[in-house]
Amino acid sequence: MFVRLPKNTVLWSRKTDFYCLYPFLMFFLLCGWAILVPVFRAARTPMKQSTCLLNLKQLCLSATMYSVDWDDILPRSDRWVDLTSKYKEDERAYRCPSVKEGQFGYAFMDRLSAKNLANLNKPEEQLMIIESSDLRRNAHGDKSLLPNPPRHTWNAVGYADGHSGFFKARETP
Repeated sequence: MFVRLPKNTVLWSRKTDFYCLYPFLMFFLLCGWAILVPVFRAARTPMKQSTCLLNLKQLCLSATMYSVDWDDILPRSDRWVDLTSKYKEDERAYRCPSVKEGQFGYAFMDRLSAKNLANLNKPEEQLMIIESSDLRRNAHGDKSLLPNPPRHTWNAVGYADGHSGFFKARETP
């Protein structure tokens, strides 16, 4: 059965094309957004981990530069941020990227407070600055300050010889 249309009836036009395609475009846009947002969030986590590791390395090196100026004596643990800040111009290095703004996230080890860096046994094994659950400026203490659970899947630590690394919570030195 056929329907007769008036002579001037337009079955297809550019105006109707847009209205037909618009729901499909919106559907594909929302599906693409739903797929890409988790991908970008997942990519942010390794970026924060590597930034934290780099921060610890820079902080350990700034403490080492402080010791060079002060006859190989490391900074006091209760003022370590204040004493090493002139060697590290960027204040963002003192803040872990996974903590809230205004908090810090790193602590200096008390057992290295005002110690002679040249007299340390095995500085490559001596923890100097660690990722900390104490989020105050100039935080200091021992290994008990390591966050549990870790902020970055692993706990980040910096050593007296200037290198830094990650440890799983159960492997933390």
